[in-house]
Amino acid sequence: MKRNTIIVEKSKDGFTAYTNELPGVISFGVTLKELKDKFLQGLGEHLDFMKEDGDDIPEAFQGNYELFFDIDVQQFLEYLTNRINVSYICKVTGINRSLLGQYKSGTKKPSQKRKEQILKSFKTIGEELVSIC
Repeated sequence: MKRNTIIVEKSKDGFTAYTNELPGVISFGVTLKELKDKFLQGLGEHLDFMKEDGDDIPEAFQGNYELFFDIDVQQFLEYLTNRINVSYICKVTGINRSLLGQYKSGTKKPSQKRKEQILKSFKTIGEELVSIC
């Protein structure tokens, strides 16, 4: 199976992705998950148009291949440190900082519905992280 590197770069408002194998295939996403989803969609459409037009598909994108989304370590760490903090957890869960702190300290217990909301939010965070690996 061929492995194609997709270059991911941090931009002011999100991330961009491109491959040197197919100039013109570039995507933008606010989150890494959104970026990956948009890139996959754009790549598929680009390859379909190339086939329709009778253009040669680069060998790297013929048959079975996998995509490796490559982000610079410094950019990745910056992304993580801007995400995995109390403010981000509050944003993702929709729970204010004070209440989240009370749940953390045990002075308040979340309802079952709230607990499920918190766990779903962490699943979302995890899926976003897994999507770039």
